[in-house]
Amino acid sequence: MTELFSEIAETRTSQLLTEKYKGNEEILSLLRENAVIRFKDTVLNPVINTKFELSSYTNETNLCDLNTFNEYYYWASKSIYGTSPNCKVIEENAVNWVKQSHIFKPFYDSSYVVSYFLSFSDSL
Repeated sequence: MTELFSEIAETRTSQLLTEKYKGNEEILSLLRENAVIRFKDTVLNPVINTKFELSSYTNETNLCDLNTFNEYYYWASKSIYGTSPNCKVIEENAVNWVKQSHIFKPFYDSSYVVSYFLSFSDSL
């Protein structure tokens, strides 16, 4: 319950800050970075210790080959960080996330990640 209330409070705070600093791209970039950290902590960290290998990527039905998955993840990480010139970590994080892409396979087909990717669909 504490984690849930914490997440709700952080989300509301982020919304208020986004409204207050609407024109300040540096602050907005920091808020996006915080959202990425939150996403990693609550969704991805539990998966990091699982034993999924790159060999699990195939072109069979319902599976995504590694190159396609890397492209999606690269696009998603850039979408989160935005294109602010004040945010110097865009390329670094996109590359790092692609290198770690094998740990995200369990969530690739989940409704959470589908919703997450769809939230950026207007950017495609």
